[in-house]
Amino acid sequence: MTNKVLSEEPILEKVALLKAKLSGADISDQMTVNQWEAMVKEALITNSLKKHEGIQMIIAKAVSDIKDINDVLQNAKSKDLSESDRNSMIDVKEFYKWFINLFEVSANQLESIEKEIDGQLK
Repeated sequence: MTNKVLSEEPILEKVALLKAKLSGADISDQMTVNQWEAMVKEALITNSLKKHEGIQMIIAKAVSDIKDINDVLQNAKSKDLSESDRNSMIDVKEFYKWFINLFEVSANQLESIEKEIDGQLK
């Protein structure tokens, strides 16, 4: 699956062009392009995963649970929840937000890196 996801991506073609352009350049420039390539591949795979029905279901459940947790935290009186329960709910909510953010960051990351690459290719 990884090869199929990555093999048809124009941004990877741009990375290859930039690598060729910088083949004799400073090692730090080459390392930067290698880091971009790794980040692009990871973001492409993450974007591909986000399209999977199972991942979409998990994200929808996480969004729903975050809403439910917020409702409980906002509406519960201090005597209704122990400090431990409140902290546990906050931890779960933060984990859900982290998980959802994995998929949001990848799209933004791709766009940002592609702009950098386009600028370097000019």
